[in-house]
Amino acid sequence: EYSNEPKTDMVPDAITVFGQTPKSDGTPSSGMLSRLEVALKLAERYPNAVIILSGGDVKTEYTEASVMKTWLVEQGIAESRIILDEAARDTLGNAIGTLIELEKRDAHKLIVVGTMLHIPRATTTMTLYAEHQGYDLEIDSVGGGEVAVFVGVSAVL
Repeated sequence: EYSNEPKTDMVPDAITVFGQTPKSDGTPSSGMLSRLEVALKLAERYPNAVIILSGGDVKTEYTEASVMKTWLVEQGIAESRIILDEAARDTLGNAIGTLIELEKRDAHKLIVVGTMLHIPRATTTMTLYAEHQGYDLEIDSVGGGEVAVFVGVSAVL
């Protein structure tokens, strides 16, 4: 089960937010904002964790990572904690860029942030990629937004 709280008591070395397309004016979309609100709460709870923001300019001229950075800095998160991965264009790209940054820092405890709908795919992709690379990684995950169940189908409100 996924929720907007970590499932374990692990203290992360890093928090990574898998991006989502921003609005065309370069501000967070509702899905991105739900991820950012969770990331902000986690950043405040774990002040020693670096924050990896992952996402390129997939559907707008703005990179997902830079839009997320602007919002988090406006909320009081120190720029020095934030690492941008502006090359990622999909979930696998998020996992690749995140692992590169984790390896640079010898970080092995990670919380992955996405929306409730995206977090199963994001966590699975990150886990499988780390295993494929032979990188020892402990992963927890947190989803933003609310989950509603409609006749066996899950959707983000």
